[in-house]
Amino acid sequence: MHAESHEKDDERLKVAPGFSGAGPYEICRSYAQGKISHAQLVDELARWEYTPVPQPDWLEDVVPSPGPGSWFEVEQALTDGLIEDSTYEEVLDRKPPSTA
Repeated sequence: MHAESHEKDDERLKVAPGFSGAGPYEICRSYAQGKISHAQLVDELARWEYTPVPQPDWLEDVVPSPGPGSWFEVEQALTDGLIEDSTYEEVLDRKPPSTA
């Protein structure tokens, strides 16, 4: 998934009060652009209520792509270089375990 698809997803979402972006990827992009601090990034990503990612019943099952607001956006931000490995680990440690 590329940044363009996240931009389209983010355009359909409104920024929730207390957050600097419409979704996790947009929050990471704001950090990468210097619009928010590292502390604010970690706080917002740790508080975000992530959309559940569908899990297959069988290995052969086709699983739909995760929707906007899922933990996949944080993983994609890491892959795209918007956040560092250490930031990813810090958020992973701070967020509730059921939101991945």
